[in-house]
Amino acid sequence: MLAKDIYGIGFKTADQIAQNVGIPKDSLSRASAGIDHVLLEATTEGHCALPVVQLTASVVKLLEVGEGTVEQALSQMITSGSLLLEAIRGESLIFLPHLRKAEEGIAAKIRALIEAQPAYPPIDFEKAVQWCEAKTGKTLASSQRDALQTALTCRVVIITGGPGVGKTTLVNSILTILRAKGVKCLLCAPTGRAAKRLSEVTGMEAKTIHRLLEVQPGTGRFARNESNPLDCELVVMDEASMVDVVLMHSVLKAVPFRASLILVGDVDQLPSVGPGSVLKDLIDCGRVHRDGSPDSSRPDAGVRSRDGIRFLLRPTRRTGTDRRHAGGLGPEPHSTPVPVGSDPGCANTLPDDFGTRENLPGFARQK
Repeated sequence: MLAKDIYGIGFKTADQIAQNVGIPKDSLSRASAGIDHVLLEATTEGHCALPVVQLTASVVKLLEVGEGTVEQALSQMITSGSLLLEAIRGESLIFLPHLRKAEEGIAAKIRALIEAQPAYPPIDFEKAVQWCEAKTGKTLASSQRDALQTALTCRVVIITGGPGVGKTTLVNSILTILRAKGVKCLLCAPTGRAAKRLSEVTGMEAKTIHRLLEVQPGTGRFARNESNPLDCELVVMDEASMVDVVLMHSVLKAVPFRASLILVGDVDQLPSVGPGSVLKDLIDCGRVHRDGSPDSSRPDAGVRSRDGIRFLLRPTRRTGTDRRHAGGLGPEPHSTPVPVGSDPGCANTLPDDFGTRENLPGFARQK
């Protein structure tokens, strides 16, 4: 408890103090503290959960105690509700409850949005494109026109791809048309630098996520939530790969059910500082991949869809496997798909939970 209650006291220091004052080495309270520590350390590496076997082994090594002690402490923590145990695809995973709640909340809100009716006013697409091109001075490629039409008719859209695929042009075209139709749009990004850049490229005000949600000084709570949602018909989030599960859940709670959502990002860029890889999980859920058609080689080609989420532009070509992002992104042309979570010790249950598990719309994430 010292490590939690006193700032600057690390776990090893607190553990040594506890043993010096007579806490037995094999006490269940010590084992519980060790379990908490290992799970919290895992969140700094992006994990929302750990397999029971991996967690137990890590705590045994950390505390130099027997497996039985750790297993007994785990059982008590699960019974008390301080930890969650779930069996997913044949593997038992231990979750911190607030992270599991955030993941389930994200999936539930995304599902609710994509199942709702289109929110925008009627748009004559051909006239809108001609007007937009004249206003912006940019002629859209045929694939960008397809992507634009999709974005103007869908409630949840992910615009993804590396530099140069046309993300900025597409976002600007979407905003230009929707603003002309009187749609109230809010723009945000996870950092001040990203928000400033978004403002520069769109000519609109963009806020950090914390400012958009009106973070309260002192408490860190957000004034904007499901009880006090944002006043808008569209939320655009740039650099979405940097947003962890807790912050994404907070954003989605504040998105009104009448609004649409556009997430923009590149999963090969900076990952989230906190636990989870929400953008990548959503892309994996949609089984985004390039097909073998000639157009797939074009840098801005492609509109992909699954479960109501539309993926615009080309998914980034991956050059390697990130330690936090193992497996799951669709196949390259004519290749064999890599199963999600195929690496040892990895699990990504979003495709199961979001796509097929009717009784549980949430998703779990342990990379």
